[in-house]
Amino acid sequence: MLLFVCPAVVYSTGMGVTPPSFPVVYIGQDFEEGEFTVLPRESKNVRMYSTGKLKDSILINGMKEYRTYMKDPTAVPFRVDIPSDLPPGDHRAMIVIEQYLTAEEKRNYPSIATAFAAIGFVVKVRVPNTGKFLETALSLDPKTATIGEEIDILVDTHNFGTEDLLGLQADISIKDPDGNPVAELQSERLSLLRPAERKELSAQWKTHNLRPGVYHVSASTDYGGTEPAYTSSQLRLGDIDIEILNVEADLSGPVAKIFIDVQSSWNDILDQVYAELVIRKNGVIVDTLKTSALDLEPWGKGRLTAFWEKNGLLAGNYDIDIVVHYFDKLEQKHVQVQLTGDAEHPSSARDNAMLIGLIALAVLFVVNFLWYIAVHRKKPYELSSTSLRKTVHKRLSGK
Repeated sequence: MLLFVCPAVVYSTGMGVTPPSFPVVYIGQDFEEGEFTVLPRESKNVRMYSTGKLKDSILINGMKEYRTYMKDPTAVPFRVDIPSDLPPGDHRAMIVIEQYLTAEEKRNYPSIATAFAAIGFVVKVRVPNTGKFLETALSLDPKTATIGEEIDILVDTHNFGTEDLLGLQADISIKDPDGNPVAELQSERLSLLRPAERKELSAQWKTHNLRPGVYHVSASTDYGGTEPAYTSSQLRLGDIDIEILNVEADLSGPVAKIFIDVQSSWNDILDQVYAELVIRKNGVIVDTLKTSALDLEPWGKGRLTAFWEKNGLLAGNYDIDIVVHYFDKLEQKHVQVQLTGDAEHPSSARDNAMLIGLIALAVLFVVNFLWYIAVHRKKPYELSSTSLRKTVHKRLSGK
C-alpha cells in the first residue's frame, strides 16, 4: 500500500481492493479485459490512474483517469491494450486508487491536512519466449508427513514459449537429510502442451522404512530446450517434537528460578527454542515470564530458565502454565508451586531491620519526651522563696 502524506496530518483514511493483481499471458491477442472491486472504509471521492510501462495501454472504465464517489464496495472494469512489439518477459503496470479532495472541499476546509491511503492494483502482462520454453513448479501433498504415508508429487508445467511441447515427463529425485539418494521416480507422461497452457505431471512416493528428517525433492523435465526445466521443494518426514522432561523450582531468595528440562526427538538442530510462562493464583494472572532461547542439537537435551520476582506475593499455591515454542509448534505443561510464609516476604531480613529501627526510634522518642516532662514540670512542694515568705506573712497577720 502507498501512503501520500500532507505536512500536518489531522486524520487518515484507507481502502482495499480485490483481487490484488491481474496476470495476462500474451498469445497474440490485441487486448484483455477484467475488473477489480474497490472496498472503501467510508464515503469518499476516489480517482484511479495507471503508472508503469503499460500505463498508456490501460483504460479504467473507458478513461485514462477515472473519478467517482464511493460509499460501498464498487466493481470497476478495465481494459489492457497489448502492444504487439512487447519483448519476451514480464511487463507490469499499476492502477493507483486514491482518495482526493474536491475543489469545493478545498475551499470549505482550507486548513485540513489529511493522510490519504493509495492502493495499487497490479496488471502483469507476460510475453512468451520465442521458440520452446517451459516453466515448472513443484508441490508436495502433504508437505509434512508421517513415516509410511504416501506423498503426491505434483509438477506444474507452463508452456511459456511459442511452440507446442511434446512428450513431457518429469524425472524426480529424492534425497535424505544427509544428501543421500533414497528414491528415483518418473511422473506420468504428457503428450501435448500448447503455448500458454498449464498442466500438471504427477507421481506418488511411499515413505516406508525411512527415518525422520527434511527430505529434498527435485524434478527435472526435458522439453527440447537448451536445458531441462528444474524445480525443487522440501518434505518434512516424521514429527518434529520436543518433550518437557521435568520442571523444577528454586523458590529461595527474592527471585525464584524455574527450570524447564526439554528434549528434542528431531534429527536436526532446532534453533530458537524458548518458553513462556503464565502464573496464576486463584485463577487470576499475577505474572508472565519468558525464558531466553537456546538451540537443541539433534536428539539433544537442554534447560530453559525463567526468573520470577516474588516481592509482595502472598503465601499459597500458584498455578504455572508453561508453553515451549519451537519450529512452528508448541509443547505445554501445567505445574503448581507453593510459596511458604518465608517466601511471602523474600526481603524479610531487610524488612526486619527496618522494623527494628522504627521501634528503636519510637522508644527513643518516648524516653526523651518523658525526660522533658520531668525536667520542666513544677511539683507542688517546689515553691519559690518569695512565695513561701508571702504565705508565712499572711498567716502571721491573721489575714
